[in-house]
Amino acid sequence: MADELGGRVLSARQVEAFQTVMVTRSMTEAAELMHVSQPAISRLIHDMEAALGFALFERKGPVISATLEAIELVDVVHKHYVGLTAIRERADDIAARLDGELRIGVTPALALHYVPELLASLASEIAPVGIVLETGTSLEMIARAAAGQVDVAIAVVNSTQEGVGLIHLPPLEAVCVLPTGHRLGNKEWITPGDLVGESYVALARSAALQIQIDRVLAADGVQLQRRVHTTMSATVCSMVQAGMGVGIIDPLTAFSLAGSLMVRPFRPAVPYHLEVILPPSPRRPAAARRLADALSAKLMKDFREIAPGLRSVD
Repeated sequence: MADELGGRVLSARQVEAFQTVMVTRSMTEAAELMHVSQPAISRLIHDMEAALGFALFERKGPVISATLEAIELVDVVHKHYVGLTAIRERADDIAARLDGELRIGVTPALALHYVPELLASLASEIAPVGIVLETGTSLEMIARAAAGQVDVAIAVVNSTQEGVGLIHLPPLEAVCVLPTGHRLGNKEWITPGDLVGESYVALARSAALQIQIDRVLAADGVQLQRRVHTTMSATVCSMVQAGMGVGIIDPLTAFSLAGSLMVRPFRPAVPYHLEVILPPSPRRPAAARRLADALSAKLMKDFREIAPGLRSVD
């Protein structure tokens, strides 16, 4: 704060008091939120005003109002206050991790169905460890693992990744999902040409898997009628089930929901490279490696069950 306020030195507690009073417009409520007495809040504000050289609040009995100077100051103070809050939250995260809590980062599609079932199947192996499940895009999860912000990530990796540890999993392939009773349900696998004339429920254009699918479609000279774009494979499945079209998605989500859909292999094959990702060694808790090994073993078992030809499933 000193540099932005002309060399004046303010304490973090003064900044917090100012921010809280600006939000509540009440010394009493601010004191309750900060778990201190009202005179303590008044003293913090008074000391801050003395350091700044101007008044922050006008007092008329129990009623206070912010001065023009306070209103001008609040934006920069809020920025610093948010920074202090982020530091506290990060410190809490680190402390929780030291107490045996691990953070797992996954994509939203996997978080909806597959990963909860995966963690439930490993309950006895991870019982002593608290789990925090975080979601984001594959690129976000890789970046968070590299920064040590998650202890284990499960994400799609389509290129060489620096700065993280990888546990390679057997490659899978994207599959086509069809509504029950669809005309293409009697085919052993689906090709781009089979989908001509069908309404297509697509993943987001920027999704790594959709980019690969689009390349395959373009190579075959096929343009599909894209009725909807969505960010999650599970949403594609819901829309297909509702009769809005057909979709091409990751096999884990498809097979998790296979009871309500028809799932068929898609040819030419569109690789789906899922990996278990670990932070760099210095930032990696020992428990993270044990969890990663357990997750990898279960994933490989599931992959072996799914992979044999990715044959037709109703």
